[in-house]
Amino acid sequence: MYFPFRLACLPAAQIGAGILMLFACTRQPSGPTPELAAEISAIQESDGPQEVTAAIRLGTTAREPVLMTYRTLDGTALAGEDYEPATGKLAFEPGEREKTVTLSILGDPWREPEEFFYLELNRAGAPPANAVRLTVTILDNDFYLDIPDKGYETPMSYPGYRLTWHDEFDGERIDLDNWTFDLGNGCPNNCNWGNNELQYYTDRTQNAFLNHGKLVIEAVREDYEGKAYTSTRMKTMGRQSFQYGRLDIRAKLPEGQGIWPAIWMLGDQIEDKGWPAGGEIDIMEMVGHEPGTVHGTIHYGPDPGRHNYKGAPYSLDGAGKFSDEFHVFTLKWEENSLEWFVDDRLFYSASPVTTQSDYPFNEPFFLLLNLAVGGNWPGNPDATTVFPQRFVLDYVRYFSRK
Repeated sequence: MYFPFRLACLPAAQIGAGILMLFACTRQPSGPTPELAAEISAIQESDGPQEVTAAIRLGTTAREPVLMTYRTLDGTALAGEDYEPATGKLAFEPGEREKTVTLSILGDPWREPEEFFYLELNRAGAPPANAVRLTVTILDNDFYLDIPDKGYETPMSYPGYRLTWHDEFDGERIDLDNWTFDLGNGCPNNCNWGNNELQYYTDRTQNAFLNHGKLVIEAVREDYEGKAYTSTRMKTMGRQSFQYGRLDIRAKLPEGQGIWPAIWMLGDQIEDKGWPAGGEIDIMEMVGHEPGTVHGTIHYGPDPGRHNYKGAPYSLDGAGKFSDEFHVFTLKWEENSLEWFVDDRLFYSASPVTTQSDYPFNEPFFLLLNLAVGGNWPGNPDATTVFPQRFVLDYVRYFSRK
């Protein structure tokens, strides 16, 4: 895989204008800072430092000595973390037009979004306002995965419904207007998330990122904050709330012993009422040692000691696995009625008759997406479990009644 770099030449006052060019020039030769152009070639990524050479050219051949100073400055890429800081001088003698600067990029095994830092140049002794900044953009091709898009799809509209909210996971970064993150291991109040799970949830791009119109939640085997695995749990709590209508979530599931992906909901009042009194709706859960079966479930009851749940499984025909292609998991929700579908096939329904007691499912709920590792239900990973594990989501769409 290649780790290409682009350089752009911009006056310092224009940084942040969103302009990127492979060759760009500033200042005329008669100005205090000579006209400059820059080029940098692609290098191969590795997990260690990489040296890359930037060619710095004057707009015209020097007729008298020109002494330039240079230094690196942080952008979204950070010195000591993403690149080695560098300072120095470039002395152009009469008749010379090109010099080079060697930059060191600090590689790592993690997927990261596009990042940048600056290489700033100025004529020695000139005021800082005359400086020219070159934008060095690091394109981490390891960030992108080839995920075949085959599988079931649902439309953007239905008779009697209105598309009220959706996330198609386009763009470069997770939309924080839609999502927030649960972090850590649930301690001190709910250690190991109450299920003896093994992962530590983070909001890092190593564990959750957008990839060509897909959201990827990735569980990684690594030592982190006292845990042997990391993953992500995202939620719309405080961002988006749902009550009645239809939710469609198109996803491709992971598989393997100890792997536990879930698409689920909690009542907006869960922090006030507690669990399970606030209600839980599991639109889809799967334990990885049963890769052809998913489950839909409700959890309810006045307190944890009187917790109740009802639900049903849905299995693909034959030897089909939910990791083979995308499927759409749907919840149709009306007052006193819940229905679960896979690829528009109804497989479970619930109502107050189902619970025969507490029924907290006529209140607003928020959505959660997570990939757990280990726990009471799936058990722990074993020698057959391959990492990283990826839970891939194509879209989340909420349709309210017209």
